[in-house]
Amino acid sequence: MNALKNPRILGTLAVLLIIALTPVAFGDENYIMRVITVGLCSAIAVYGMNIILGFTGQLSLAQGGFFGIGAYTVGLLTTDFDWSFWQAFLVGVVGTSAIGYLCGLIALRTKDEYFAIFTMAIGFIIYLTISRWESVTHAHSGVNNVKFPEAGIFQVKRYQGE
Repeated sequence: MNALKNPRILGTLAVLLIIALTPVAFGDENYIMRVITVGLCSAIAVYGMNIILGFTGQLSLAQGGFFGIGAYTVGLLTTDFDWSFWQAFLVGVVGTSAIGYLCGLIALRTKDEYFAIFTMAIGFIIYLTISRWESVTHAHSGVNNVKFPEAGIFQVKRYQGE
């Protein structure tokens, strides 16, 4: 019971409750849902950076590249191969984790500025691969009409663009 008196735990539970109820309250508001979704995606990237830099003190410059791998995996599987969002999301998480683990096996053998340089090179290689591999990633034309997550009790409408 003392855990529920902790302000950090109460604040975390309040934020999680608000995040869980947001789609129910704003499911029909495309603009609000888009802003919230972009904000939460940015929060994922920030928390990843906080773990690597804040807790370990290592400056990883490949975070954006791995974020891009996951995003492109979900986008390409839902559009080109007609997968459901949640299947593609699971494959994106597992695939990005595996690639990150393999890169980490090498990167963690370096120290200080060499770690930063190596991870910057990994991020740049990922960027070049995504931006130049036209037949797979659609390169600069991008991925359009990515499926939204299927919701159980409510259905989030597709954003129609500006």
